[in-house]
Amino acid sequence: MAVPSRRQRSFVQERRGRARRRLRGRKLGVSDKAHLRRARAARQAACENPERRRDQSVQTPAQSASWRMANRRRPRADDSPTAPCPKDYVPLADFVRHKAFHASLPRNGFSESWRASLSEFQEWLSVAGCENEGDPRCLPFHIFDTRFDIGRLASADGRSDFASEHGPQSSRTDAKKRRWRRGPLHGREILNVAGRELAQGFHWDVSARSSKFELTNSSQTWVIRKGGYINVYPDGSMRGGNGSRMVYPHGKKKAR
Repeated sequence: MAVPSRRQRSFVQERRGRARRRLRGRKLGVSDKAHLRRARAARQAACENPERRRDQSVQTPAQSASWRMANRRRPRADDSPTAPCPKDYVPLADFVRHKAFHASLPRNGFSESWRASLSEFQEWLSVAGCENEGDPRCLPFHIFDTRFDIGRLASADGRSDFASEHGPQSSRTDAKKRRWRRGPLHGREILNVAGRELAQGFHWDVSARSSKFELTNSSQTWVIRKGGYINVYPDGSMRGGNGSRMVYPHGKKKAR
């Protein structure tokens, strides 16, 4: 029996490697694409109406070899569980509370409600709604999780009760046990909160002691591993720190 030479063995291995690469790069079939379209539509419907999730199960596509391989190698942003969903939205009034003036005005032209809102706006401009960087009204409350009535922060007693529940200004803990420590000043932005100009580069270093966690603002989602942290600014913008990586949108930042 003839023994294949080294050149013949390398030729056979190369052919097998080419066949495996062709299989991995094979395009989806028509049936697989239809299954993917139905699955995405079902997930989008469940996301828009979360109350129906209890009664309606989401049908997954057929687990064919080509579908599994394509879905594993080429994940899509709209298939991500970290994508924004309507159930996570907050009212606009709560989103800008203690940061900007908000009023709902009718569409039918100038009326008494417009005059009243304008006078309220002038009154809001005349009073500073933030004392300093330690004022809890600086916090981005669409990120900082709390069960406290943030409408009470307009009074000194309300701010004192907030400090009793979440800790001093130098190191606060939100309702999800995430630690918000004032970080060293770095950055170029000078933010203004309700008439008070904050220090340049003011932010918090957010971390968790027990396990990894996830933070989401109005446009991004970050995952921070145990022992890591992320910089969060009063306007809700986030900057990656040690042990943090952006998971939505995909492919923007790499893990540190």
